[in-house]
Amino acid sequence: MAWIPGWDSIESAGWWSGFYFWLSIVSLIGLGAFEVASHRYGERRDELAEKQHIAEKLAHDTEIARLNLETARVQERASTAELDLAKLKLTAARVLTPAQQEELRLALASFGPIDAAVGVPIREQANPEIKPFAEQIALLLQSAGWGNGVLYSVQQETPVGVVVIPSLAENQRASDSIDLLLKALGTIEIAASKGRPTGQTGWGIEPSVRILIGRKL
Repeated sequence: MAWIPGWDSIESAGWWSGFYFWLSIVSLIGLGAFEVASHRYGERRDELAEKQHIAEKLAHDTEIARLNLETARVQERASTAELDLAKLKLTAARVLTPAQQEELRLALASFGPIDAAVGVPIREQANPEIKPFAEQIALLLQSAGWGNGVLYSVQQETPVGVVVIPSLAENQRASDSIDLLLKALGTIEIAASKGRPTGQTGWGIEPSVRILIGRKL
């Protein structure tokens, strides 16, 4: 094996033996160092992966919190809008359209004249919604031959909607007129109901039909 360096010389063989021995020692030291480096890099990889996971989770949680906050704000604005709309509905004046007025007038006029009176509870005389609506009803009834168009202040509790009250001496014609009025009001989508007969509490006269205007539904 003459081609191997130092193979045929005692001195050279000894030198190469020592060389390869120390090379193996260095290789073992290098192997240990590389093992340590590999292990440390593996730990570093895990640390970076954990940091990335935490950062992604934090970003995800932040985005969810932002979306929840936006949703809460939208819901709050929607609730505020609904509340404002409800307040507007409560305060907005009831006004009969020309078509509603004509439909109600024709229905009542077809029955013929009858003594009717429109009243508003005394406590509601300054109500900016109830009184104008009551005045409109009173004048409309007068145009159909139902009453004199006078708006009476009466000592009665404020009802909900329109309450049609018969007199204590209710007769068949008065009863028929009340049924007609309730039906006509329902047709034009005005909430109305029939009340119990009561004595005179500010109506001035004893009409056959008394229409008490209350607050909106």
